[in-house]
This record gives sequence, structure tokens and C-alpha cells, in this order.
Amino acid sequence: MSRITARSWSRRFGLCGLVPLVTLTVCSLCARTAVAQHRPQELFFFLSTEYSQLNELETQDLDDHDFTPSADIFYSRSTDRFRILGEILLTDEEQELERFQVGWQLSEPTRIWLGRFHQSSSYWNTEFHHGQFLQTAITRPAIEEFEDVGGVLLMHTTGLLVEHQQELGGQAGLQISFYAGLSGTLESEVIEPFDLLDPEGGHGDSVSVRVGFLPEFLGDDQIGLTYGRHELNVAADFVPPSTWPSGTDRLDLTTIGLYGDWSWGKWRLLAAGNDVDAAPGGGSSGVPSSFVGSYAQIEYRVKGPWTTYARVEHTSGDEEYLDLFPQYVRNRSLVGGRWLFHAKHALNIEVETAEIRAGHFHRVMLQWSAVLP
Repeated sequence: MSRITARSWSRRFGLCGLVPLVTLTVCSLCARTAVAQHRPQELFFFLSTEYSQLNELETQDLDDHDFTPSADIFYSRSTDRFRILGEILLTDEEQELERFQVGWQLSEPTRIWLGRFHQSSSYWNTEFHHGQFLQTAITRPAIEEFEDVGGVLLMHTTGLLVEHQQELGGQAGLQISFYAGLSGTLESEVIEPFDLLDPEGGHGDSVSVRVGFLPEFLGDDQIGLTYGRHELNVAADFVPPSTWPSGTDRLDLTTIGLYGDWSWGKWRLLAAGNDVDAAPGGGSSGVPSSFVGSYAQIEYRVKGPWTTYARVEHTSGDEEYLDLFPQYVRNRSLVGGRWLFHAKHALNIEVETAEIRAGHFHRVMLQWSAVLP
């Protein structure tokens, strides 16, 4: 069975989300054009339900028992030149329009998007987005985690995205993604991305880029480099660390990363490392908090619909910035198994040993995921 990835889907759908305020008029006109053409459209429901049991950690940062149903609604409509994509995530705790985009096919290898989307320097999230069924593991690496569930980096951004594919001759090629737009605000224990419905909520500038090398231009294997720089406004009621300069109202996040997604036979390796600098901005003299977050996930397709996997994650360096996010998993080791049945359904079991700011814990997770239709 061929591997299902969000990259193969994105060749049809794209990679973006909510349109920025300054482009609402343009996006509305493009949407009317696309609908008027009555061209192909797609609607998918990514469904999942997971249960987790946590042991050996007495803290309010994580729940001992957690039952989480979710539905991710993924819609696209396309014409010869224009595409629209929307994604809504529904859980028992939130209902959010994660992405909405309007894209224009500038040329055969180049597409331009306006909207809100997963920022380019996160390979995992542009590969799997919110669709649990698309990724083999239940959990995502902590350094790739979304902002509202313990993530320490900006993952949703709003602005302009340019995607380009370049053949290198023979079978190889490059996949290039560049984004520029609006970031968000650093609040207590969370980063809030720019909110179109609250444009006065505060934001800074954001830029990210990813360059991936594909040994086979039409294949899934890829290795590459990422870069991101995001200016985060600091909320008025946020209490900064004592080492930050008095009156700090901005934080500059800079990330440089290396990633790889490689398969051979029944094996697959997903790995990445990100060097992160978090420094008080606005010309202040604060010393950056620097750390490195990395992970490696190995998968083995045992037989037919069965896949086993294991992942190790490690974070090292200055913990001053990380201490702002008590749910962030600094270190983790996990093993799991996945059973794919009826082609569009999967059952997972995952066991992990992990560490957050409050201490170590063990957790067992069970999950059902599916994609419909």
C-alpha cells in the first residue's frame, strides 16, 4: 500500500489557512471566481478519538485521565488557476478555523497563497497538518507541537506563501517554500497567533523558509534546511523572567533547522533538529535564551496493515524561555503500534516516558482515527 502523506495531498490542495485582513477583498473575489467555475471540489473528515492514562506526576499541568474526541474538516475547491482550501478543527475544548487560503497558480512549478497556514519552517506540520490519520504516531514531536497545547514555537502564521518546485535534471528536484507575514503575541504559557477577528490583538513580523532536496522529484523522500524569524509582541499582563530588560514588549524567535524524511523497504525515518534563539527584542540588551530541540522517529511496516514505531526526543540548552511553557515535553521516549483497517481507519497504542518542567511521567495512549469519505 502506498504511503499516504499530506505532501501528496498538498499537491492537490495546498498548505494554507485564514486570509489576512489586508487581503480579504482579493480573497473574496478569487473565491467567487472559483465557485462560479463549478470545477472539482473535495471534502474530507479526519476523525479521531483518543484516551490517555498518565502516571507518576502530581501536577496540574497535565490531566491524569484524558478523553479527546476531535474532527478536522478539510475542504478544497479548484479551477484551472485558483484554489481555495479551508480547515476547521472541532474538539471538546475548542472550535477553530485553522486554515483558510486562496491560491493562484502563477506557473507550472510555482503557486502563491494568501491566508493563514502552518509556517514553512515546520516540516512535520506542513506534512501532516491537523489530520491525525495521516501521521503514524498518536503524538507529534514536542518541538513541532501547536501553540495551544504546549508548543514553544509559532506554528500558525498569516500572510503570503510562495511554493516552488524545481527540477534539477535527471530525477532529482528541489521543493522551496517561503512565507512572509504576521506572527502573534506571547501570553501566559502560550503563544497566540495573529487573529483575523481581533486584528488589534497585537502581532509582529514573521518570515520563514524551507528548502528540501528530493532525490526523486515525484517521490516522498526529502532532506532539507529550514529558517524562521518571528517577532512576538509581549502581552501587557505577561510577567517576563527577571533577567529580561525592564519594559520588554517584544520577543524575537529565530530558528534554524535540519530535517529528513526517508524510506527504504519497509522502514521509514522522520527526524529533525532545530536550534532556537529567543531574545528580548526592540533594541534591548537582553541575553538570548538558546536551546536545541530534536527528534528521530523510526517506523517499520511489519506485515500488511501493521506498523510499529519508536521515537526519541531531546531538548538541551538554556531553559529560561522553555520555563514559560510548563506543558512542553523536554525529553521523551516512546514506542507504538498501528493497525490500518478498511483502508481509511486506524487503531493505535502508544507508550511513552517523558519529562516536563514539573517532572517525569509515564503515559499510555489509545487512539482510533479515520478519514471519510
